[in-house]
Amino acid sequence: MSIQKHHDKIVYIIVVGADMSPSEIQAYETKEIFFIPSFTSTSKSMPFKGKNTLFHIEISPEWSKFCMEIQTQHTKYDEEEIIFSCYNLYRYIKTEKSNGQRILKLQLMNYEKYFDCETNAIFNYYTHKH
Repeated sequence: MSIQKHHDKIVYIIVVGADMSPSEIQAYETKEIFFIPSFTSTSKSMPFKGKNTLFHIEISPEWSKFCMEIQTQHTKYDEEEIIFSCYNLYRYIKTEKSNGQRILKLQLMNYEKYFDCETNAIFNYYTHKH
């Protein structure tokens, strides 16, 4: 995890590595705002060499409560891990390429603001008031 200044506020950048097919990548690129229904995790201490896709996930400090750091002594794996809660809402920002890897830039979103529980609908990011 790295901490960066973005639009005059601090955000955390989490990197997750995966091997994805072109159709899986396209599914992310054609979404605007979407849920990832499962728990998602990443390693702070293990590199993602050999993975064809990296996710850079921006997390503002107020939404970091949806992530939890697990120290090496609390896991059977020899790594420092970050776990995201399930059913987080993400926004696709853009795709970049670097060193043969596709980098999908995502942002963890405020689901209370961009999801209507009564209608089970995700609001459009560009037309909904920020």
